[in-house]
Amino acid sequence: MTRGRFAAASAVAVVAIPALALAEQLPPHSSYYDQHANQTKPVNDVSLLVYRKQGKADVYVYNYCLGSQSGEGGQKYPNTAGARGVKVHKGKIAFDGKATIYMPNGQKHVAMKFKAKVERKKATGTAKFPGTSCGTVAFKAKLVSRTK
Repeated sequence: MTRGRFAAASAVAVVAIPALALAEQLPPHSSYYDQHANQTKPVNDVSLLVYRKQGKADVYVYNYCLGSQSGEGGQKYPNTAGARGVKVHKGKIAFDGKATIYMPNGQKHVAMKFKAKVERKKATGTAKFPGTSCGTVAFKAKLVSRTK
């Protein structure tokens, strides 16, 4: 696969991760929250997949300040900083660690501070990336899907 086609496929996959999670159904006892659930073009976004029974979450922050990748037709997609298995305690997430950004030429790690309050119908909070030019990313993500 040529580098350009790989970049396009990777960029599309990055945007499609939340949609893919919904298409393949959520795991039992989980909730999926998304800031822009019905987006039609690439935008800055925050999504969370909370495993309620395990007390963990997968957190994804899509933001152009982290860089971008070109897709089909030259469309730009924001890079995604993801952290999996983040602890959730009494409906709160307080993560201060390394997030992974996957790119066509490999992956890199970036420091991320993520705080959120997870409620039944929404999740609100902030994401910060110390050491980068990104400011504070505030978000309010609505519940998209929930399993028992």
